[in-house]
Amino acid sequence: MTTRPVRGTAAIAVASLLLAGCGSLPFVGGGEDSPSPTTTPPRQVEPYVLDDEQAARTIPEPLPGWDRSQVDDTPTRWRKTDPAECIDVLLLGQPRRDAKAMQSGRAEAGATTGSGESLRVLGITVESHEQPLDPALLDRAEQALPQCSAFAFYGEQAGAQLDERISAEPLEVEPVGQQSLGIRKSLQSSAAGGEQKTYYLDTLAVRDGNTFVVVTLTHTDPGTDLSPLRTTAQEVIAAVPEAAR
Repeated sequence: MTTRPVRGTAAIAVASLLLAGCGSLPFVGGGEDSPSPTTTPPRQVEPYVLDDEQAARTIPEPLPGWDRSQVDDTPTRWRKTDPAECIDVLLLGQPRRDAKAMQSGRAEAGATTGSGESLRVLGITVESHEQPLDPALLDRAEQALPQCSAFAFYGEQAGAQLDERISAEPLEVEPVGQQSLGIRKSLQSSAAGGEQKTYYLDTLAVRDGNTFVVVTLTHTDPGTDLSPLRTTAQEVIAAVPEAAR
C-alpha cells in the first residue's frame, strides 16, 4: 500500500474547502430554526462509545486500486453560508455543534485513485459520541437542500478569505445505518490554462447510534462510480462493535 501526499491539486483544494466542518475547529453557522421531525428506521443499535484509537480501527484499508493519502488539515477559522440554512447542508449547523460537544473519539483518513483528469479522492471521517446522535443532524440537512441548489460560502482558511458559490442537490445512495443522507456539492474552479472546471464533492453521511460517519468522493466526472461511498461507510459501521472491545 502506498501513502502519497495530494495537497495542492485542485480536487483536494475543493475537498479541503467543503470538508472544513469535519474538523474540531470553531465554526459559525446561520439561523437555528427548529426543523420538523422525521421518522427514522426502528433499528436498535448498541450505544458503543469509542475513543480516538478505537475510532481509527474502524477505518478500512483502501479499496483495490486506491492508495492511502494524507488528509489536508489546513485550519479554517470560521464558515457561514447565504442562505443561512445551507450551513446544515455542509453539516456545520447547530446539531453538528451539539454532537461535537459530546464527542468521545474521532479519526479520519484519505485515499486516492487515478491521476490528472481521472483523479478521485476519498475522505473518511468517523466520530463517536457519549450519547446517541440526534436525527436532526441529517434531518435539517435534507430539509435545507431545496433552498440550497445555489448558495454562497464564506470563511477564512490559512489566512485567506474564502468566497465561493456552491450548488447542492440530493444524491441517491442506498441506505446505511440508522439514518443516512447523500448530497452532491459542486463548484466551478479554474484549472490549468484558466479553463473553468466543475468539481464535485459527493458526500454520504451516516448516523448509527453514537457513531457519525462522513465519506466523501471528490472528482470531476458527474457520472463517476459512487459505490466507494456506501462500501466504505458500511465497512466502518460494521467495524464499530469490534473496535469498541
